[in-house]
Amino acid sequence: MLAAGSGRPDNAYGSTAGISFTLETIRMEDWTYRLSYNLSRTTDGVYGPASVFPDDRIAINNSIGEYISGTDRMHNFRGLLQYNLKEDEGMSLFGVKPFESAVFSLTYSIQSGTPFTYVTATTLEYDVVGNRRYPLESAFDFSFTKTLLLDTYRIIIGIRVMNLFNNKWITPMGDSKDTDLKLWVEEGVTMADPGNTPERLSYITSPFKAYRNMPRQIFFTFGFGF
Repeated sequence: MLAAGSGRPDNAYGSTAGISFTLETIRMEDWTYRLSYNLSRTTDGVYGPASVFPDDRIAINNSIGEYISGTDRMHNFRGLLQYNLKEDEGMSLFGVKPFESAVFSLTYSIQSGTPFTYVTATTLEYDVVGNRRYPLESAFDFSFTKTLLLDTYRIIIGIRVMNLFNNKWITPMGDSKDTDLKLWVEEGVTMADPGNTPERLSYITSPFKAYRNMPRQIFFTFGFGF
């Protein structure tokens, strides 16, 4: 087979194998939760060159290499915790219950960092792929929703904060010869930091590329029902 538009044999393959666990409440009580954990391994590989037999049969040789994929996330955990307040529930302030008919939600997610390859002068470069990982990627999300009843009408107001604590996920960089990757691994300097080389091109032109996830975001919700 040929890869579309390339003229080269398409002999790459990939696979994912894993197991998932979930624990959650069934009934809507004051406190509800949902916990999920995935353990998986994603690999890529390539087959050897094809063999053509006298009878025109074509056979793909066995794999000549398999390695951890750049999309691998070995560990992935997500937790949701909700607190539900029904009508006439919650704390009272001067005879008013501001949090009745409301829902508080907190979501936490964390996963393994992206694999990357980094070799030094003392490391054998042959067949070294994905020998390191970027830091764990985690985030907290918070939301609050309240329902107000006005005669036969219903008003819904809410606020949602994504990435509550403004966690930052490192943007994957180049290979071991990449200056930015070397500075980050050996000195903890990202593209957003001047370090000892403030004249380097990446710091001058693209410090915004240092982190790949969105910073804290705040959304407001207003709904009207009848």
